[in-house]
This record gives sequence, structure tokens and C-alpha cells, in this order.
Amino acid sequence: MKFSWILTVLLGNFSLPVVSIAQEKTELPKKPKSVSADGKIVTLDLGGKVTLRLVRILKGSFQMGSPKTGDIYARDNEKPQHTVELTKEFYMGETEVTVGQFKRFAAEMGYQTEVEKMGGKISWKDPGFRGEVQTDDHPVVYVSYRDAFLFCIWLGKNTGYKFGLPTEAQWEYACRAGSKTIYSFGDDGRQADRYAWYGENTKGTGTRAVRQKKPNAFGLYDMHGNVFEWCSDMFNENEYTTEKRTDPTGPPTG
Repeated sequence: MKFSWILTVLLGNFSLPVVSIAQEKTELPKKPKSVSADGKIVTLDLGGKVTLRLVRILKGSFQMGSPKTGDIYARDNEKPQHTVELTKEFYMGETEVTVGQFKRFAAEMGYQTEVEKMGGKISWKDPGFRGEVQTDDHPVVYVSYRDAFLFCIWLGKNTGYKFGLPTEAQWEYACRAGSKTIYSFGDDGRQADRYAWYGENTKGTGTRAVRQKKPNAFGLYDMHGNVFEWCSDMFNENEYTTEKRTDPTGPPTG
């Protein structure tokens, strides 16, 4: 699942973080609930009839960042585009971390999010959306970076895998899914309704359940829109240069 707020081509209008995870190993230390015939999809059992589906992402290279022109969502701190090579395969959650998956973690660990500890009236349990009831299939929101990090630790102990938030490079590579266009589905923003939930088709009433729109070419859902997603990187507006990067993990400060 994805876990960061990459500043690239998101269509979403919600400023709410959601968990998303990259799994850096292709070895499977424990027998998963199921593995697809081609090894592309791995389904892990989190207990309590809750599962987590991971998609295998092959290594490769891509142009990271926003183009000079053409993308109305592009930001200057995402330029210039530069070549990034990822030398290792990884698994990424097929969807954002859901309410049901996070609920499993919170219940087993007796965990309270940072928002809950501050006594906020809204939280992941009740985000206060207008008219959109949150089910276990909705992406979890009001989750801090620390909350996400601890979820990943629990997930690793629960399954025997090494989990963490994806780097910005991993996230953008997975989002672009081999495309060289503004969006993973092309340059025509009018096609967004087929792939994303965003302001115009939600009317600001809240998130939507995962897997309701078309996935990208890698089989990942909601990489555009629905919620913002945490990544492991710090943010530094001077990080983007024309220099080629290999397996970048982000700036040391930010």
C-alpha cells in the first residue's frame, strides 16, 4: 500500500494521509495465504479474516518529476525531470491501507493514533465526512507518519516480511506504471473519472472505498486521487536536479 504524500500527479483534494507500504523483499519467509500463478500477486493473512494483497513491482528506470509544461498540477519543486533507476524489485500494496487493516493493527496492539491522543473530535474511526459512511473497505485517514511507521513494524512482525513506507521514487515509479504521460492513463485529464476519486466526482463528501476505479498498468488502485499517501522520504525543495539517481532514498534533512 502506499504511504506518503508524493507531490507529483495526484488529483485528490483531501489533505488526509493514508497508509501505503512497500515491501522490499521478493522472498516469502512465511507461507502466504495465496500467491498468484505468475507470482505477481501475494495475499497475506493478517488474522481476523483480514487480508492484505501485494503487487510485485519489477525493477526499472523512469523519468522522475514533473515535465516543464502541460501538467496543471506540476510544482516547481518537482522539477527538473531526471532519470531514476531502481535496481531492486519490491512489493507494494494493491490499494491504500484500509480501515479494516488498520483496525486489525489498532485492536491487536491497543493502539491510539496521535490524533486520538490529542483528544481530537475526528480521527480515523470517524473522520467526519459529509454523507460518506466509512467502511472497512475505505482507506484509513488521519494517520500520522509515526502511526504509519508503527503499522509497518506491526505488519512485519505479524507476517514475517520486512515492511516500510515506499521511497518517493518507488511511489512515483509505481504510480506512473511505465507511462511517460502526465497521468498514468495518458495526457487527457477528462479520463480521470475512470481512474480516480477527486473533488469533482466526490463533491468533497469524503473518500471512497478502494478498488472502485480502474487500476493502473501495474495493477495498483487509487494511485491518483482519493487520498494523499505517506512516503519515507523527507522533503527538501532543493533535492531535484538533472543528475541521474540510483535507488534514491531522499535528502538527509528536510
